[in-house]
Amino acid sequence: MAAMEEKCVGAGVICYALDTDNEIVLLLGKEREVVGWKQGSRRWGAFSGRAEDGETSLTCAAREFVEETCASVPLGLDSAVPTSITTVLGHLGHTPIFRRTCQRTFPYPTEFTHISYLSRIAYREAYTRQFHIIRTQLMEVEATLLEYQLLRKTLEHVPKLLLPGYVMSPTVSTVDFSVDYQQHLLTAECRDASNPLEKIELTFSASEEACKEALDIWHAWKALEVWIVEREHEPIFRHPAIQILRHCGRITHIEVRRSFFEKTEVAWWRLSDLEALSRSGDRWRLEAFRRYFLDNITDIGDQIRSIVTDAAIPLQA
Repeated sequence: MAAMEEKCVGAGVICYALDTDNEIVLLLGKEREVVGWKQGSRRWGAFSGRAEDGETSLTCAAREFVEETCASVPLGLDSAVPTSITTVLGHLGHTPIFRRTCQRTFPYPTEFTHISYLSRIAYREAYTRQFHIIRTQLMEVEATLLEYQLLRKTLEHVPKLLLPGYVMSPTVSTVDFSVDYQQHLLTAECRDASNPLEKIELTFSASEEACKEALDIWHAWKALEVWIVEREHEPIFRHPAIQILRHCGRITHIEVRRSFFEKTEVAWWRLSDLEALSRSGDRWRLEAFRRYFLDNITDIGDQIRSIVTDAAIPLQA
């Protein structure tokens, strides 16, 4: 018989604490609405997801946790935010796990596993508001980028090499551009990382439609560039969801990673209430949660209680 191959298909983090009544509570997140996703859309569950190519269960869990909490929830008894994947990795490396498995025999024997890291965190009611504030700030940044991004996506006449961030070669990229509407000329300003002080200009003639389109996107880019320079000292711009790229000291790209908007809110739930719900058969309340989560809540609860019982230190911070 062929040996059973194990494959990690996903991982995540289940956060637990003791509330002020000394009850075990779990911090859960609510999925965003996704049309056609009946098993997950707008449902509560842990912070988890599918493993990307090359990810281990540990790196997958750390990434999913940081993304789905908007980096607003520190692990352990730490209080620093935004959390980083590096910090989370360091904590999860010493954390108990809950393993779910299923087996497939065709075309060859394979055991699929999903790993949940059971992480003790400080009980703070402020986490729900902290998540909301950070998520709202990220959405405001994304909304500001929208005009430029939409113009860039709908270009019909302007060549992409004109736009900041276009890579000409491993060391040469476009950092700015200009429009001479009277002469019907477009000029791309490029810089070489090996000689950043030298300006490289590429000028070419363009139609009236191309010049008008280029002028519209130039105004949008300059407004965005000024807005970034004026605000990038603010704490939200140090958030891992925001990526600002520079070439030779010039801003060439900014984006807010959509993976940080997977959850719309977070909240504390008592473990005993979740266990009772899983046994109740109340269809409408059951459908408020991810099925895989409630299907395993009794086993998850037993393991967490065992950890709490064996712990020699209190969970509250």
